[in-house]
Amino acid sequence: MSFYITKVRLQNFRNYGSFEFDVSPDTTIIIGHNAIGKTNIIEAVQLLTMMESFRKPSWEEVTQWETDTASFSLEAVEDKRQIEIECRIEDGKRTYFLNGKKRNGKELKGILPATLFIPDDLIIIKGAAERRRDALDAIGTQISATYLALKNDYEKVVRQRNILLKDDDAPQDLLDSWTASLISIGSLFMAKRQSLFALLRARFIETYRYLSPQDSVDMEYIPSWDLREHHYAPEEAFERLLIDLAAEERGRRTTVLGPHKDDIRVFLNGRNARQFASQGQQRLLVLAWKLAELDVLEEITGKRPVLLLDDVMSELDAQRRGMFLSYIKGRTQTIITTTNREYFPEDVLSDALVMQL
Repeated sequence: MSFYITKVRLQNFRNYGSFEFDVSPDTTIIIGHNAIGKTNIIEAVQLLTMMESFRKPSWEEVTQWETDTASFSLEAVEDKRQIEIECRIEDGKRTYFLNGKKRNGKELKGILPATLFIPDDLIIIKGAAERRRDALDAIGTQISATYLALKNDYEKVVRQRNILLKDDDAPQDLLDSWTASLISIGSLFMAKRQSLFALLRARFIETYRYLSPQDSVDMEYIPSWDLREHHYAPEEAFERLLIDLAAEERGRRTTVLGPHKDDIRVFLNGRNARQFASQGQQRLLVLAWKLAELDVLEEITGKRPVLLLDDVMSELDAQRRGMFLSYIKGRTQTIITTTNREYFPEDVLSDALVMQL
């Protein structure tokens, strides 16, 4: 299904008073010096596709100085159907609109799926487990309302249970009730996440093979709780471990098991990439992860995702830039920001919509 952005408008958003630009159905390259506002454009498009910002701002921050309102929107086309998604910010709150009608942001998630790649994503491989979980969940929340609901419900249970674990006077029956919810919702959420992981793993291995055929890679999902060696079902295993660790949880005053403690390990040539991969290899692994996201999103939603790239060309050597640009050429709509026009060969520039800020 062909679904792509045609225009973006910004009004009092970050450093933009009033700004609009056309977007190519293939590649749009935005060139400008540092601090000129390239990343702000990427953030706005992310907020209109993924319904979130990698900066995690308070909403007062995104309005222009000495204003308390902002709006930004995109126009998109799907075959002959045209849509407009708009976000208005007023009094520190976001309100979304679809073709002029007020909508909940959660309802719009996944209408136009997107993958974001920013320089900070290089920490996915070498950083803490939370970064890999978040990267996987960012895919799931775009493709499934059930996934998003389970994730939100699970996080609420963990928060409430941690409040009780910090309270020495909390009634045991109330804690037991939240523990039951933790087990049931946590088991369902982990099952959803593992199914998504299996798809990402297959695409990741395939993509990395294209980028670096001389190497082998793999991924493994590592639950914080698993008693399969004792032939327990996952939910029963979770319950038994929580019983065994009840004293430890009271002592640490926090929930020590569950999907919020799971990890994803990436292996390069049989070794843990977090520990043994070079910085260049880690960059390539993250690149393969992001390209695998594109394929998973398209496979499940039937829509070609928008690829948002904020100044990542500078993080890749010339050979990797060439392979990357070759891989994405003609595959999906791409918006790229850069400080350096020289990162792109002339054939790429001639086929792209190039905008100089």
